[in-house]
Amino acid sequence: MFVQKVTQAGGDIYGESSESQELIYGAGFSNLDGHRWNILYMDMSRILGK
Repeated sequence: MFVQKVTQAGGDIYGESSESQELIYGAGFSNLDGHRWNILYMDMSRILGK
């Protein structure tokens, strides 16, 4: 999982990973410089039914 790689590299998680109906995944983290990042993945093939 991406969040585990962030913590192994020394980043801090400020928004724990969450999943919605196995279609959408999101999390938030900050890197070593203090910059904050958000991850959002949407499985469009399942959302659109294709």
